[in-house]
Amino acid sequence: MNWVFVTLISAVILGSINIIDKKCHQYCQYPGTYMILTGFTHALFGIVCMLIVGFSNPIPEIYYVSIFDNILISLNLPTKPLLYALLSGLSLGFAVFLTQKILFTGEVSRTMPVAQSYPIFSALLAAMFLNEFMSSLQWVCILVTVIGCILLTIKFDKISSFSQGGIFKEKTFYILMLSSLLFAISFIFGKLAFSYMGLSVLFVHGMRAACGGSILLIGAITSSPARSELFSFIRHGKPKLFFFLNALNNVVFAQVGFILMIWGLSLGPVSLVSALSSTRILFTVIFSITISFIWEGIIGERNSRRDIIFKIISSLLIVVGISGISIF
Repeated sequence: MNWVFVTLISAVILGSINIIDKKCHQYCQYPGTYMILTGFTHALFGIVCMLIVGFSNPIPEIYYVSIFDNILISLNLPTKPLLYALLSGLSLGFAVFLTQKILFTGEVSRTMPVAQSYPIFSALLAAMFLNEFMSSLQWVCILVTVIGCILLTIKFDKISSFSQGGIFKEKTFYILMLSSLLFAISFIFGKLAFSYMGLSVLFVHGMRAACGGSILLIGAITSSPARSELFSFIRHGKPKLFFFLNALNNVVFAQVGFILMIWGLSLGPVSLVSALSSTRILFTVIFSITISFIWEGIIGERNSRRDIIFKIISSLLIVVGISGISIF
């Protein structure tokens, strides 16, 4: 199947998960509360996925050799792709952890565009380590896509007070840029996992989900208030919508979206797949505007006329960018 189509379908699905993330955070007093549940859900799903799918090649034989009561085990495992899949999951987990911390207090349509600006990092890393070649027009299209994403973060009420270099004083900007770099690294390691025979798309997804979920769980569970709040939710069995949205988001949407994204990554070049994948923010913006019009204030989004016009213009830049990537 065409990697462009697979990746775009993935972007549509993944465009909804951050909106649901934001809604789930609104039930919590602490950012770690939802992150603990999310991390546990992904880690458990990933482990189950790996156990069910197994290796795409025949299960290797295991040899046991006993020497003075010491048992030596020899496994014919695809170690390199396993290592790359592991590193892909770890970098993804750290990226999601940083993004979720910012998303707890920030607007979803302004937080995610910076975190989703990873295509430029992916393109540079792919050119350096994977020897991927892109035409000049494709580089331009990637830059247009990233610019469209970042323009979505501009707030009109701060334009008048904007000073040169002001954006670089924002701590959250650096955190989100680090998150973006980690997303790009995750793409590179994910692609490398398919450079060797031995692992299927579903197994790589399971490894990424298990490792990424574990990082999210470990990073958030250290917060005592977050643990107490989540245990309180569990004991009382409410808010019920919180648990329903978590299941819908992390068991259905996220898993299907990331499986399709990994599939697209196995078929196409990292630089272009990551660029198309980042267009999920376009669908996030579309979904957030639509939902906010139907249920005003439900996810804390501002939708003044100027905000909407600016978001639409930025979104059009993204559309132009991805169209160019697909054509050229």
